[in-house]
Amino acid sequence: MHFEAKPMPRESLPKVGSEEWNEFLKSFIRQGFAHVRQGQKVSKKSRSLRGEPMECGVVPSDSQGRLSSAGWHTRTSRHQKPFEQFSQGLYDDHTQNEREYIEDLKEVECLETFQSNVQIWNNRYRFTWPTANRDFIVIVFRVALPPHPEPFSEAHEELTMGMAPWLPESVASSKPQANGLKSFMVLSQPVSGAEVPNYLRSYYSSIEAVRQLSDTELEWLYVSCANLE
Repeated sequence: MHFEAKPMPRESLPKVGSEEWNEFLKSFIRQGFAHVRQGQKVSKKSRSLRGEPMECGVVPSDSQGRLSSAGWHTRTSRHQKPFEQFSQGLYDDHTQNEREYIEDLKEVECLETFQSNVQIWNNRYRFTWPTANRDFIVIVFRVALPPHPEPFSEAHEELTMGMAPWLPESVASSKPQANGLKSFMVLSQPVSGAEVPNYLRSYYSSIEAVRQLSDTELEWLYVSCANLE
């Protein structure tokens, strides 16, 4: 699997619970970690959205063909909120809650559930004329990561692989580190699906990475690549 704004055939997804399924999710997570670290290092410019300060940057695409010119856009913001409070809005019921802060996202529909944190969603956006209404079908993978002193570092990635938080707890071969900071990722990858009348099918991949900085502060990094065709 290559994480990019290009739809995966639905029939290519492995059987849930198989070793192939486990490897698919591991690849998903490893690529997510890599994109987060790239997003942290890229040169950024200060911006403001609805009065909130943030930093934005662009990571060059690693795709071939048409997508080679579509970079990964990053947005980093800090929030004075407890981690648990923020995760209730961005991690729990992630896709449903997006309608609360994305004005043009009008409808979301869960098309398929593989396990509680891996689902396929159809997200429908309605825009004012002359922009066409667009819809996106994505597989959304939410993963709560083990606490670590340096979230999203290479050491944290290896700890996550050992703990395998997407599998039953009894499978884990590593233990979380003491005094670690909490974090999670939400990964979205386009998949194929039936067309929706009156919507133009488009594609995006994204990684949302949230890490705790202190008891009252956190950082939210959003990395995305779009293919609007």
